Amino acid sequence: MPMVKKIVRWSLGVLSALMILVAALHFLLPWMVNTPAIKEKVAAYIDRTLGGQTHIVELRPHLLPMPGITLKGIQLSLPGRAEMRADLLSVYPGILPLFTGRLQVGAVRVHAPMIELRAPTASGATAPSFDVATVTEPAVVQSVLRRLPENVRVSIDDGQVTVAYEGQSLIQIQAIEAMLQTDGRQIALELEGQSAGIGDFYLQAALDSASMNGSARVDLADVSVSAWETALRPGSRELLPDAVIDLHVTAQVLKWQTVKLAFNGSAPQMTFRGQNDVDGRGLLVEGNLHLSRQALSVTLDRLQATQPQLNANASLTWPWEPTQTAPLQLTVQARDSDVTALRAMLQKLIGGHAGPQTLMRVIQGGTLVHMDLNTAGDSVAALGRMANLHISGAAADAHIVVPEVDLDLTEVSGDWQFSDGVLTARNAVAQLGASRGGNGTLTLGLQKDNRFIDLEVDISADLAQLPPILKKLIKQPAVRGELERITNAQGTADGHLSLSGPFKAMNVTVTARNISLSAAYDRLPFPVALQGDTVTFTRDSIAFNGIAAQMKNSTIEHLKGHIKWHPTRQIAVDNLAARLALDQLYPWLTAFPGLKAALADIDDATGRLTLRQVRLHGLLNRPAQWQFEASGSMQTVTLSSARLPGPLTVVKGRFTLTPEQFSLADARLHLLDGTLEGSATVGSYRSAQPTVRLTAKGIIGARGAGHLQDLLQVPSELRVRAPISVQRLSLSRDAQDETRMEGDFKLPGDLNIATVLSLRPEEVNLRDLTITDRASRAQMTLQHDLGNSIWRFSYNGRLLSATLVKLWRDERMAAGDITGDITGFLDFEHPEKSIVKGQLEGHDIVVPDTLLGTVLIPHIVIEGLEDTLSIQRLAFVLDQQYFLAEGQAFFKGEQARLKMSLSSDDMDLALLKQRFDSIMKARGADAGDRGRPFDLAADIDIHVNRLSYQQFVWEPMHATLTLKEGAAEMTVRKASLCGISTMGSLRWTPETMSIELLPKAENQTLQYAEGCLIGGDSTERIEGTYAIDGRLTTHGTDAEALTRNLQGMVHFDAVDGRVFNAGEVGLFTNLLSFLHVNNLIKRDLPNLSERDYQFNRIRLDLRFQGGRAELQEAQIDSHGLNMVGEGDIDLLNRRLNLSVLVSPLTTLDSIIRYIPLVGNILKGTLVAIPVGVRGPLANPRVTPLSPKAVGQRLLGIMERTLKTPFRLIEPILPSQEERQEQ
Repeated sequence: MPMVKKIVRWSLGVLSALMILVAALHFLLPWMVNTPAIKEKVAAYIDRTLGGQTHIVELRPHLLPMPGITLKGIQLSLPGRAEMRADLLSVYPGILPLFTGRLQVGAVRVHAPMIELRAPTASGATAPSFDVATVTEPAVVQSVLRRLPENVRVSIDDGQVTVAYEGQSLIQIQAIEAMLQTDGRQIALELEGQSAGIGDFYLQAALDSASMNGSARVDLADVSVSAWETALRPGSRELLPDAVIDLHVTAQVLKWQTVKLAFNGSAPQMTFRGQNDVDGRGLLVEGNLHLSRQALSVTLDRLQATQPQLNANASLTWPWEPTQTAPLQLTVQARDSDVTALRAMLQKLIGGHAGPQTLMRVIQGGTLVHMDLNTAGDSVAALGRMANLHISGAAADAHIVVPEVDLDLTEVSGDWQFSDGVLTARNAVAQLGASRGGNGTLTLGLQKDNRFIDLEVDISADLAQLPPILKKLIKQPAVRGELERITNAQGTADGHLSLSGPFKAMNVTVTARNISLSAAYDRLPFPVALQGDTVTFTRDSIAFNGIAAQMKNSTIEHLKGHIKWHPTRQIAVDNLAARLALDQLYPWLTAFPGLKAALADIDDATGRLTLRQVRLHGLLNRPAQWQFEASGSMQTVTLSSARLPGPLTVVKGRFTLTPEQFSLADARLHLLDGTLEGSATVGSYRSAQPTVRLTAKGIIGARGAGHLQDLLQVPSELRVRAPISVQRLSLSRDAQDETRMEGDFKLPGDLNIATVLSLRPEEVNLRDLTITDRASRAQMTLQHDLGNSIWRFSYNGRLLSATLVKLWRDERMAAGDITGDITGFLDFEHPEKSIVKGQLEGHDIVVPDTLLGTVLIPHIVIEGLEDTLSIQRLAFVLDQQYFLAEGQAFFKGEQARLKMSLSSDDMDLALLKQRFDSIMKARGADAGDRGRPFDLAADIDIHVNRLSYQQFVWEPMHATLTLKEGAAEMTVRKASLCGISTMGSLRWTPETMSIELLPKAENQTLQYAEGCLIGGDSTERIEGTYAIDGRLTTHGTDAEALTRNLQGMVHFDAVDGRVFNAGEVGLFTNLLSFLHVNNLIKRDLPNLSERDYQFNRIRLDLRFQGGRAELQEAQIDSHGLNMVGEGDIDLLNRRLNLSVLVSPLTTLDSIIRYIPLVGNILKGTLVAIPVGVRGPLANPRVTPLSPKAVGQRLLGIMERTLKTPFRLIEPILPSQEERQEQ
C-alpha cells in the first residue's frame, strides 16, 4: 500500500513536474524561439524551398492545446509571380509520429490569407519558362505528388485571391473555403468561393496518384461572360456574347493521358456583339470534349436559341499527329434557323476572316430550311478560307445583297451551295424591289482574285422600279444622270435580266417585252406614255423596236433605233413616224445645248407637224453633226420671235430636211396683214454661208411693208405706199455670197414697178428699176463697185408728181418731177476716167438723208459734157437757208475740180461748219473702209448779205471758199462786224478751225457797238467817232475753244461821244448810280435811262489771252468827271473784275459833307475815289475799295490822266436812314 501510494505520489509528482515543465515551455518557448536569428533562419529556409522572399512578424510555438507553431504576420513574395499575406499560418505535427520520435506535418491551417497572383507581362520577361509537355507527363506529376506529405490536411478559411496584370486587378475571389487532404494515395480537393461579376463556383476533384485516374466536378452559377472576358482578355476588341450563364462540367481523367468532359449550360438573355448588337434569348448548349495524346475532339450535340431562332449541332476534330489530309475538321448542321443568327454565330466562331465576312455580306437574312457546312484546314484561321468552305442547303425568304453591283434580292427561295469561293443558287425565285423574278440561277465568285456574277432570271416587272434598278446596275455617269431625270414611273412589263462577268466590268442586259409605261422625264414638258414590243438595256446601249409614245397631244409610232454610250455616245433612229404638237415640241428642242442657240430667236411655236418618215444617226452629244433625213407637212404652224413684227403663221406646207438642205413646198404664210404663197430651199443652212432659193407671190399689207422698210432702214421720206401686190418674186443667194432679187410689184393707183437687184460683198448692182403708170415711165440703173469706188448710173424717162404721189408716202417727195436722159461713170480713184453724158432737169425735188441733211431742190438743170458737168442752175434749201449756185465740175487730171458761185441772203456759218465736219468725217471713214475718196477741189465765190456765227454777225460778207485736201479755207475780202471792218481768213478741217482777224478803222462812226461786241443782253449804247487797230488769232473746234484760244492786242480810241441806256442796267449805268446814290459826288450825275452821259474821250488797251481780255489801261475823260481803270474780262463766263478810280474835277470843299475832317486837311487838292466793278458784263456790281487795294499801275494811269497831284480817299457810305433822307 505504501508502495502504491509512493508510486502514486511519484507519478503525480512527475506528472505535475511535467505539467509545470510543459506550462513553463509553453510560455518560455515563444520568448526563446521568437528571436531575430531564428526568424531569419526560418525565413531563409522557406526562401530556399519556394524561391521567394519571406518576412515573419512573430514566430510563436505552442504546446497547448495542441503542439504546433504559428507564424503571425507572414508575408511571402515570389517576384513577378505571386505574393501572399496571412494573419496566421499554423502548422501542427502528427500526434502518432511524435510518439515514435518522428516529426511529421499533420495539418496546416491558413486564416484570412490574401494572395495576389501576377500574370506575366506581354513581353514575358518575368514569366518562368517551362515545357508544357514535360509538366503534363504522368511521371512528372507523380513525382510532384510524392513530395506531398502523407496524411496531411490543408485548410483555408476566409481567403481572398486576386489575379493582377500589369498592376491592374483582373479577378478577385473572396470568401474562399478550401480543403486539401492526402492519405498517401488519394488526393482530394474541395474548393468554393464567390466573386462579384464572375459568380459563385464549386469545385470537387479527386486523383489516385498511383493509377493517375481522377474525376472532377465544376458548378458555375451566374457567371458574367463579359466580366470573365474583361478579366482574362483586357483590351480585347473582339467581345464574346454578353450573357449571364450557368455552367456544369464533369470531367474524367484516365491515367493522366485522356480527358473527357461533359458540359451543359444555359443563358436566359444574351447579346451578340458585332457591327450591330443582336439580342438573344433562351440559349442552351450541350456537348462533350475528348482530349487525348492523339487528338482533340469537340462535339456540340445541342446549340439552340429561341431568339433569334437557331437549331444547330457541330463537331470539331483536331489530330495532333500530321495527316495526309487537313488535320482540323469542322462540321456544322443547321435546320429551321434564322440566317441572321447563323451569320452572327459564324462571324464569332471563325472571326474576322475574309471568306466568311464576304459570304455574310452576300447572305444577309432569311430562313435556312437546312444547311450543311464542312471545312478543313491546318489551323483555326484556315477554316474560314474561301477554298476550304463547302456549304449546301435550301433557303426560304432569304435576303441576298451583292454590294459591288448594288443588287438587292429579297424573298429568295431555292437550293444553294457554296464551294471553292463560289456561291450558286438554282431554281430560285426572288423579289427585286416591286418586281418578281422566277426560274433564276445565280452564281457569285467571292474570292478576292475571282469576283464575278452570273445571274439569269425572268422578271415580271413593276416599271416604277426600273429606273432605280438600272441606276444600281449601270455605272456610266452619263446614263445614271439621265436615269435620275426619270420620275413617277408606272407600268408593267415582262422581261429577262442577265448579269455576267467580273464585278468591275459586268455585262448587264435587261430585255423588256409587252411594255406599258408612263413616266415623267424632266427634259420633256409633259409625262410620256409608252407602249411597245421590245426595249433592251445593256451596259453600253439601249435598243428599242416597235415603240409607240404619247406626250399629251403629240404621238410617235413605229420607233426603232438605239442609243449607245460606249465606246462612243451614239444615237440611231431607223424608223419613226410622228404627229407633233409644237407647243410641246419646242420647249423640248430648246433643252438641247446644240439646238438652243439655233432656236434662240424663236420665242414660241405652236401648230402641228406631221413626220412621215425620220431616219437619224450621229454622236449623242453633238446634235449639230447628226446625219438625218425627215419629211412631213405643217398645219397652222405659228412662230413668235422678237425679230418678227408679229406671229408668222405657216397655214400649210410640205417640207423635207437633211443636214445639207431644208425645202418647203406649196406653202402659204401669213405675217401681219400680208399673205405669201410659194416655195423655198435653204442649202448648207448649218454653215456660215447658206444658199437660199425662194419664189413667192401674194400681198404685203401696210403693216408688213412698214416693218420691211424699218428693217431695211429706209428713210421716212423714201418709204413707199402699201399694200404691195407681189406679182412675182424670185430671191436667191449662192455660195459666192451673191444675193439676187427679181420681181414685179403693183402699188395702189395701178403703179407698176419691176426690179432686178444683185448684191455682192463688194458690189451693189441695181440692174433695172422701171416705174410705169399712165402718166409716167422711167427706167433707172445703178451700180456701185465698193472695192474700186466706181459708180455707174443711168436715168431715162419722165416721172411726174402724179406718179410719185402713188409711190412715196411723204407728200413732199411727191411734189416734184424729173425729166431727162443721162448716163454716167464716176471713178473716185481715177477721176480723169469719169464721164457724164446727157441732160437732167427737175423741180421741187427732195433729197433726203444726205450728209448735209434733207435738201430741197426747187430747181436744177445739169448737163453732162463727157469730162465736164455743167451746173446751169442749182437752187437748194438747206436748214431753211436758200442758196443759189452755178458753175462747172471738171473731171480732168487726177483731181476733180468744182468752180462755182454761191449766193445767199442769210448764211449761218455754225451750221455750215457742222455740215462740213460731218462730210469730212464721213469721207474719212469711207476712205478707211472703201479706199481713197473722191478727190475734189473747189473754188467757190461767196456773196452773203448776212453771215452769222454764234452771237456774231457780219453784214455783208464777201469771200472766196477753197476746198482742197480735206480742208477748207475762206479768205474774207469784205466784212463788217458791229460796224468794224474785220477782214481776215478762216481755215477749218475735221479736227479744228483757225481764225485770223485784222480789226481796222479810222474816223469811223461808232454806233451801238458795245452790245454788238459783247454779244449779250446789255442795253447800253455808245456813239461817237472811233479808231481801232489790232490783230487777233484763235483756233478750236467750238465757240468755247475759240474763245479760250483767242490771243492778240486791240487798241480802241473814241472821241466826242455819248453813252445812253435803253434799259436799266449796264457798266456806266451801275457806276454812276453808285456814285449818285451814295452822295460821293455833289454834282448832278445823269440817269442814263433818261439822258446821255457825254464824254470827251474813251481810250482802251486790251490784251487777249487764255479766254480773258486784260484791260491794261482804260481812260475816260468827261465833263466834270475823270475815270481810269484796269482789270480783266472773263470771256468764257462773261464776267468783269475791274478796279476803277473816279475823280471829280472839284476841290475838297465840294466833296462829301460827311467827311469834314478830311476836307480841312486836304483843302485845295484833287481827290480820287476807288471802287470795284465785278460781276456779269451786262449788269456788274459796284462796291467801294480801300486805298490800300489800289495798285501802283492804276495810280500811274490816274496821274497821267489828271496831270496834277491827287489824294486817294476811302469813301464812307451813309446809313440807310441818311440815304432815305437825302
